[in-house]
Amino acid sequence: MADTLLLIEDEALLGAELARHFRREGWEVVHCTELAGARRALEAGEPFVLQPGTADLVPTGDDPLAVAPVVLPSGRIGCVAAACPGEFPERKLRLLAGIANQASLALHIST
Repeated sequence: MADTLLLIEDEALLGAELARHFRREGWEVVHCTELAGARRALEAGEPFVLQPGTADLVPTGDDPLAVAPVVLPSGRIGCVAAACPGEFPERKLRLLAGIANQASLALHIST
């Protein structure tokens, strides 16, 4: 499974060039030209993995962190996250997405 990059760039030509560059590097790229599009991409609830050293949230040397977005009743976006030594197989990512979906449903029902 390729890593996915959410690219938010309002300049169409620059965004297209960046997307092309990252696709050549093996990334799956979701290019959004506005925040509303990025929000819709996150609301879709597709889980993703943050590898150690790729973000301040996951320091180098830590285990990878799988993240599944959750839409909260307020309309804000939260997440369910889990660390796992080694790789995150597709099956575990789908399980995390299911847990996030159930959490979202429970939060919406309780309000």
